[in-house]
Amino acid sequence: MGSRQEGEDRVLRWLAITHRKDGRIAIEIHEVCDEGSTGWIDVYDFSSLDPNEEWTEHVFDDPQQALDFAASLGASPDRFVNEGIVRFEYRDSLQGSAL
Repeated sequence: MGSRQEGEDRVLRWLAITHRKDGRIAIEIHEVCDEGSTGWIDVYDFSSLDPNEEWTEHVFDDPQQALDFAASLGASPDRFVNEGIVRFEYRDSLQGSAL
């Protein structure tokens, strides 16, 4: 979903939409400190912005409600990617494409 400056730190933010075992849809909001480089792009291993909270999760019964919630946070359906691809989006941002 992008990045922002917070003081001297760049913060990366993305959502993960998952199907839970109970049939509900979960949206996890991830915010991490930009600690990467062209040699280290695994944003999943970056430090959480809030060390007391790894991520924020919201759970929905209906998939459309989950998608509507994601859109309300600024998620763009044309930017959804499969699990694990966020790191490559980050790599592209380091090479000059906007995150």
